[in-house]
Formats: sequence, structure tokens, C-alpha cells
Amino acid sequence: LAFARSRPFWAVVATHCCYNWSCYFSLSWIPKFFDSAYSVNYSSLGFFSVLPYLVSIVVATAAGRIADVLEATIGCSVNFVRKLFNTIGMLGSSVAFVCLAFVSPVRSGDDSGDSGSIQSMWLAATWL
Repeated sequence: LAFARSRPFWAVVATHCCYNWSCYFSLSWIPKFFDSAYSVNYSSLGFFSVLPYLVSIVVATAAGRIADVLEATIGCSVNFVRKLFNTIGMLGSSVAFVCLAFVSPVRSGDDSGDSGSIQSMWLAATWL
């Protein structure tokens, strides 16, 4: 049980808990967000409603391959590669949330049909 007194261990636990909380919060919040901000029924989006999950599968697989290359070919330490990819992943989600803050919501009765906002929203949502 010596690991329980390890500061790096508790840093990993805290990071993992924060990441999982934010990930599952955002995944459960996305349908409500689309409905309230854009008056879009999430279930009617079809393919786009699973896009964040599909992108996540592709990115996780590619990141694993790139991590292996960094370790085997370039000679980076396992510790460095883990920290690098953890940082990239956390920053990617943070940037996506910031992008969502700048997407203008569609108000009821607003028929401007700003498709750029919807496209920006999906670009940011795939990073979540």
C-alpha cells in the first residue's frame, strides 16, 4: 500500500476523476444543449449524434499508434509520452468548450438559418 502515499498516484487519481466527470457530464449534457441553444432535436440528427463517439474511437486508436512510435522509434520515455498525450487530450477538450462559448445560439423565431454556427458547434462537439 505504499502507492497510497505517493503524490504522483493521487495526481493521476485526481486527473482521472476530473476527466471522467467532465466527459460524462458533457456527454449527458449535449442533447439538452442542442435543444435549448439551437432548437435542434438531438435524436433527429442521425449520424451527427454519434460523431463524437466515432471521432473518439479513431483518435484513441491513432494516439495509441503514435505513442508506440514515440517510445520505440524516437526513444521517448513512457512517462513523457503519457504526460504529453494526457495534456493534448485535456487541452483539446478545453479548446472545444471555449469554441462552444463563441457559437451564437439560435433563438426561437429567428429564421436567419446560420448554418455556420451549426457547423462550428459540430466541429467543437467532436473534440469533446
